[in-house]
Amino acid sequence: MSGKQFKLCVIPGYRCNFKCAHCSATSKRFKRLKNIEVEAIINAIKAYDIRSLHFVGGEPTLYISDINRILSSLPNLNRTKIRLTTNGYFAVRKELMRKVMTSLLKVDHFQLSYDKFHAKFLPFDKIQVLHEECRRQRVGFSVAICIQSPLDLTITPR
Repeated sequence: MSGKQFKLCVIPGYRCNFKCAHCSATSKRFKRLKNIEVEAIINAIKAYDIRSLHFVGGEPTLYISDINRILSSLPNLNRTKIRLTTNGYFAVRKELMRKVMTSLLKVDHFQLSYDKFHAKFLPFDKIQVLHEECRRQRVGFSVAICIQSPLDLTITPR
């Protein structure tokens, strides 16, 4: 496999602190990776030239210890791009947001999953707060919006 670079997407668990009507993750059987599964991921990372890790879920920031365990196993963490897709629950309070963001060994990019369902749990104005904190910490930021109809694109701040 020499010369190939790989990307890996990891679901540390399906647990989520939101109860969105559209969520398919809540019906999944396992709520968290088992130790043997974390070890298998670590072994795969060591066996291949993983240059990009993307953590998704459920809500991946509920599994920071597992994520950090995986990240600490990377032989070249500084050369690996780390992306995390989140519901952004921690943006409701600045101190919680900073605690969550700084407790991760490394994140290069936060992708906020936001739509009419998430808006029920995360006020629209908190997106800007999270974006500003990402900019302050020199971390990339983007928003992924899932829509059921074109009208969903008209999410308005409350």
